[in-house]
Amino acid sequence: MKKTGIVQGVLALALVLAVGCTKPAKADVNCTGAAAGMSCVISETEGDAKLKVCWDIKATCKNGTIVTGKGNCGEVSGGGKVTVEVPNAKLDNDEKCDHADTMALENLVITPL
Repeated sequence: MKKTGIVQGVLALALVLAVGCTKPAKADVNCTGAAAGMSCVISETEGDAKLKVCWDIKATCKNGTIVTGKGNCGEVSGGGKVTVEVPNAKLDNDEKCDHADTMALENLVITPL
């Protein structure tokens, strides 16, 4: 799939109440197209709890093909960032896409660890 210029971010809020944590934590996920798939950066933007962040990718191509990548996850903590590479092989219908026109991150779930 040609992903040049595709950038999509999603901001999620999770209330971290596990094992003594009472402060809310925020994390966002920003994915961009890369030659080998998608490169997604998870940033903990508030708080410092250890979080597992999972999401699905859905891209619509100019030729109408829908590309999906389900069950992508990464862990972040301490207000840090982590990059998760989603390979083309994990993107369903990737080979049928002429050029990604739009992209969305769906089913975003943040779980305190």
